[in-house]
Amino acid sequence: MTLTASAHWVVPDMQGEVLCAGRIYCDLVFTGLPDFARLGTEVFAGDMSLRAGGGAFITAAHLLDAGTPAHLLGRLGDDEFSNALVTQIRAAGLTTDFLAREHDTAAQVTVALNHAGDRAFVTHRHGPALPPDAARAFDRGRITHVHFSEYATLRDARALADAALARGLVVSLDPSWDAKLLHPEALTDMARGIDLFLPNLKEATVLTGAATAKDALHILGNHFPMVAIKCGANGAWFSQNGRHYHSIAPGVRVLDTTGAGDAFNAGLIAGLMQGLPAQTVLDRAVARGARAVTTIGGAPEHGKEVLT
Repeated sequence: MTLTASAHWVVPDMQGEVLCAGRIYCDLVFTGLPDFARLGTEVFAGDMSLRAGGGAFITAAHLLDAGTPAHLLGRLGDDEFSNALVTQIRAAGLTTDFLAREHDTAAQVTVALNHAGDRAFVTHRHGPALPPDAARAFDRGRITHVHFSEYATLRDARALADAALARGLVVSLDPSWDAKLLHPEALTDMARGIDLFLPNLKEATVLTGAATAKDALHILGNHFPMVAIKCGANGAWFSQNGRHYHSIAPGVRVLDTTGAGDAFNAGLIAGLMQGLPAQTVLDRAVARGARAVTTIGGAPEHGKEVLT
């Protein structure tokens, strides 16, 4: 794929199937917390569940739910957590054809604490995100778009991104929060070849130093052909071909915010691949993100409507 930069970026053809690459997490989701736990104290959750998670899985599941073919690329072990995740991955309609099952790895475990409409995570990463032969995935199906669910995965598997670019594929990135990796100097490394950049507001402001989402959008638009900034209950901003769009989030009853940003990413990618107008794409992505916070875990619940 060749992007021509004149007055504006030329948006590439985004038809085909999406390969979602990243770590697959075993999310232990705690809800109904009266407060966040503090050192030396204990709080009791109203409920707890084990869910498949990680941006790659959640984005792929929501892409399928939106009618866009998608595949999940990652690694799992043969431990009990990994076996439970495989069951949930298949239940979401995804195949395990692009998953490496390896004896020397295990599921990435995350504890997700939800309180007052926000959440905090404690995570243990176990080894690299992707198998060493990840680029072989391009030999199957009709992959035209590769989505990286976190900057750490892109950093560790830069060869996969370069192979995708060499084949003319579209590449998107949600940087995901990582205090060690997200800093203004990282922006140049991220920008190389990325067509669609998908940070949330905190990530965007840390990377740009901007005070507002709109200011951050202007700065990031100088680095990436397309940018979407997720602002939680305040909706999202989107930049495409030099034009900016904004969408307000609908009012919903928040149950679990885990994966809302990844659901938004899927809605945006699906809309772009379907060739919809930019404002419609953004509105649908925001609605999908809003729907995600009304359920436990990141994967979509079929038939679940946005609650107002």
